[in-house]
Order: sequence, then structure tokens, then C-alpha cells
Amino acid sequence: MNLATYRRLLLSALLCLPVMLQAAPLAKGSTLPPITLEDQHGTPYILGPDTRLLVFTSEKATSAFVNEAFKGEHARLKAPQVIHVSDISAMPSVITRMFALPKLRDLPFTVALAYKETSVADLPRQAGAATVMRLQNGRVESIAYARNTQDLYPLLGLAR
Repeated sequence: MNLATYRRLLLSALLCLPVMLQAAPLAKGSTLPPITLEDQHGTPYILGPDTRLLVFTSEKATSAFVNEAFKGEHARLKAPQVIHVSDISAMPSVITRMFALPKLRDLPFTVALAYKETSVADLPRQAGAATVMRLQNGRVESIAYARNTQDLYPLLGLAR
């Protein structure tokens, strides 16, 4: 091989490096790494071994139906055992500050916010669905997806 071929191979390898370094999403049996986020009031929030049920959203529509479900059941769905984690990294910061945060601050429960996508990159997701992860001592027991409140209530252990 000549020098030009080596350069092309090296360049190809370097371009593929970010893809190869991405962690696979958490799966059943995985351990949830400690994740530090902020709640809607700006208070640090750590996802850790006390978390039993994690509801993750990365889209506005899924976040809306999760918030609706949590509103009616906030007395039974309390942090740190049950937490709604919302990835708002794609939202422009001016929209976050002016519109999203004021609405979120009115909610009677804690919403942990991911301002950087990398903080929640390990959490599994499906388009149009909220991810519901059951955890035991920081280990993932199950992963399910809810596309609406009717799907979500049984996953939260609530009868509707």
C-alpha cells in the first residue's frame, strides 16, 4: 500500500470513531449509571439507586401526555422513586427559558431535565413513545414504551 491509501484508511477510521464510541442504550440487566440533571426549578437531581421507575421522554408530545398522567397521580408518583426525565436538549434555549420552564415550574411533581443530549444518551427511546424503565437497586428490570396515557397508566402501576 502506498501513503495515499494509508491516509484514506486512517481518515475513514477517524470518521467512524464517533459512531464506534457511542454507548449502546441501556437494556434489561444493565446498571443505570449515576446521571446528574437539573429539575425544573434549577435544583440538581441525581438519578441513582433510589429510582424505581424512570419515565423518559425526548419529544414534546410524549412529554405532554406523561405530564398529564403525572398531574393526576402526583401524590402516588413521588421522586426519587418515580421520576419523569425529559430531554429538552433540542429545544432552543430562549424557548426553554421563556415558555417551557415557566410551564414546568407550575407542575406539582419533579421533572428532571436533560439540557445536553449526551447526559441521557444511554436511555433507550422510540419515536413517538415514552420509555418506562423499572429499576431495582440501579439495575434495569424492564423497559416498555407508552404511546399514550392509556398505555402509560398500567406501566406506572395505576388502574384506569
